[in-house]
Amino acid sequence: MNDSQILLKVSNQLYREMIQCLDILNQSPKAAMDPQSGCRMDRFRSLQSQIEDNDSRITQFLPTIGRDNDITNHLLSEREALLKHLLNQNKLVTSKAASLKSLLRDELQKSSKGHTALQGYRQSDQVRNNGVFKKTL
Repeated sequence: MNDSQILLKVSNQLYREMIQCLDILNQSPKAAMDPQSGCRMDRFRSLQSQIEDNDSRITQFLPTIGRDNDITNHLLSEREALLKHLLNQNKLVTSKAASLKSLLRDELQKSSKGHTALQGYRQSDQVRNNGVFKKTL
């Protein structure tokens, strides 16, 4: 196995791990914070960084990769399939996260009824006038 094939093999393994992470997150957004899930946000970011580093090395090799080799062709087609799957999983997780964020924002707005935290600290016999609390009669 040559250097480019090793890089492709490592790339495919990293993409598989990222897909597993996204599968876990797709099942439950709580998994991002769960130390037992194996896919905490720090692990996810670490995978992203490793993939970025490895892919930049692959990009350097791409012009010289011999496409006539069966192993290389298999690794490249596998990589392409993994990338497509990764993109689909990412879209699913992103849409779920956006929905959850919207739901939480709506619930927060309903529970606060437009009040801010400072309004909750006022006593009932105080009124705000020009930035100063004044007692009312």
